[in-house]
Amino acid sequence: MPLVFQNLYYPKLGQYSEVLQDILKLKDDFSELKSTNISSSIAMPPLMSGRHIAVNGVFQTPEEVEDFWDNVSPKLTKSIAEIHSKCTDMKRNLLLINEMPEGAPDNPKFIARRIFIAKRGKRDSLLEYLKEGRANQENKPLVMIPLGGDTDVIRMSLYFASLSDVVNAYERTIGPDNSGVRAKIADLTEKSYISLHRVISRAQN
Repeated sequence: MPLVFQNLYYPKLGQYSEVLQDILKLKDDFSELKSTNISSSIAMPPLMSGRHIAVNGVFQTPEEVEDFWDNVSPKLTKSIAEIHSKCTDMKRNLLLINEMPEGAPDNPKFIARRIFIAKRGKRDSLLEYLKEGRANQENKPLVMIPLGGDTDVIRMSLYFASLSDVVNAYERTIGPDNSGVRAKIADLTEKSYISLHRVISRAQN
């Protein structure tokens, strides 16, 4: 199964733009980062650490991830450390892709990321229910399960061409026709939350 190696950078106050430009330069300077996607958070739930920059690299196999880790150059390591010094925090995770996105726009501008925290023992039931609903969607979200951290977590990402599309999708989600879905999800979860991100740079072929 494909995997996503995710790095989240939390810039210090007043250094957000500088860190973002440093990350973009890093991608330009190092060929091993050409396959990364970069996005900037613009709407965050209060329980998250704060506004951040997400750098996601997609790998087709665990062996590809290992090969990347085993061959990170000292120069790249030093450059990343310099970026870290401008941040209050940096988090990493490895995510197992359960379902690839389908029907997403060719050049998405926004990503709505939703994290579900299932009740203990309910993650498999929640995953199956979410996948059933996903099958009926034209724009099918990316579905991932973290390989580290909370074992009750399921993550989904939806891609949009415009902010209007994001708002329209949200209005459908909270509309009366979706009340049964919301009730079922509430029954299976402890909580869930959404963050909205602006796509800054996409993977290069």
